[in-house]
Amino acid sequence: MILQDEHALKLNISRISELLGPDHLAVADAWVNLGLQQLDIAAAAGAKAAFTKALEIRRKAVDANDESITHIHFYLGRSYFELGDYAGAKLCFEKCLDIYDEECRPEDTFLATVLDALASLHHDSDQYGQAEECLKRSLFIRLCILEPVDPAIAESLNHLGWLYSQHGQFQRAEDLFLSALDIWLYSYGLEHAQTAMCLQNYAYVLSKTGRDEEADELLGKVESIRSTQGSESL
Repeated sequence: MILQDEHALKLNISRISELLGPDHLAVADAWVNLGLQQLDIAAAAGAKAAFTKALEIRRKAVDANDESITHIHFYLGRSYFELGDYAGAKLCFEKCLDIYDEECRPEDTFLATVLDALASLHHDSDQYGQAEECLKRSLFIRLCILEPVDPAIAESLNHLGWLYSQHGQFQRAEDLFLSALDIWLYSYGLEHAQTAMCLQNYAYVLSKTGRDEEADELLGKVESIRSTQGSESL
């Protein structure tokens, strides 16, 4: 999806509203596009307003558990999160889960993304058990749906590993980081931001388990990767 500038998107909303009426589903889609553009430029308040308007239109025309409404709840949750309203974000993400459960909808990669977001909120609220449950479910979904070397699986492995590393479960964290690293090296190679991030996480585990020399060596590689990336972007 190519994001357009704010003025063009607002003009498009106005034109579609005049042509089809303000409550047409095409207008809701146009509001979603504007909301995504607002999130992209870190204008969370504008995004929240746009997604709220899209949700209002959609609710009049489709079932409350329609897939499109699930997606808007997620985008709205992201807006709340960016505004620092974590309670509002949590309610939106939980609404997505409720819809999946109520509809017995097949689990997919979008649900995995919702679970990742909710896990982050649980962890920030010191709800370790709930965060772990969300991340395990997210990983399981991706393992069932995606190819074994898909980078999204590495992301899930890294998220769960990071959670364990923050709670002293270093052996479990190390195993997950190494599995994630294997996928990212296969998919992206050594000179990549995701590889560097995983190496840094692994180095943290090494330092916490008395392997400081190995940790320092890895951190040196991380610094080298990131300096190379910085010079390439100039």
